[in-house]
Amino acid sequence: MLELFLYTAVLTVIGGLLLFKGRDLFKPMVTLSCFLFTFNMVIGKLGTKNSELIIAALCGAVVALITGFIIKAGIVIFGVIAGVVAARLVSPFLPEEIEKYKYAVFALIIVAMVILFLKSVDIMITVSTAANGASLFSLPCMYMILNYRTLSNNIGSSPQTTVKHLNRKIFVDFAKEEPMLVTCVILVLMIVGVVVQIKTNRKHVYG
Repeated sequence: MLELFLYTAVLTVIGGLLLFKGRDLFKPMVTLSCFLFTFNMVIGKLGTKNSELIIAALCGAVVALITGFIIKAGIVIFGVIAGVVAARLVSPFLPEEIEKYKYAVFALIIVAMVILFLKSVDIMITVSTAANGASLFSLPCMYMILNYRTLSNNIGSSPQTTVKHLNRKIFVDFAKEEPMLVTCVILVLMIVGVVVQIKTNRKHVYG
């Protein structure tokens, strides 16, 4: 039973942090993810001897230090992709007199989309972290409250089994059983989270 309460508590805490501090935590989370990904990839290639662990840690640290560049590069790439898509959509509607300048128009559209992505990424991060945080925060709480009499049924033969069973029960079965309740609660919490983040979190500039 302990692992059940511990796991739902961890989900709720992580959800609360994302919900109300997502904008401030985004870059540290990406930094940590980059470090862990690089570290695991290097030890997977080299091995786990002391010298190899040091090399892996150094590689992870280097990648973590350039996280800002990685984020900006990702935003630019998505902006370019969106710009290319927008240019293709606009192409059939271009007047004949500027048809010969269409590549210049396409370039302007792509540049405009990149700038738009760079300027709007902060609010996109705010909304996405608030939405994810609202889900992680509310779903375990609602499930525990509405199913407190049958919580012991979720306990498996091992902690891993319990966690796997809980994930399915909370994020799949419960969401299907109570779609209106889940949608309304997540939407309300997401709006609250966005407002709180905008008012209390620092504005981050990525471009």
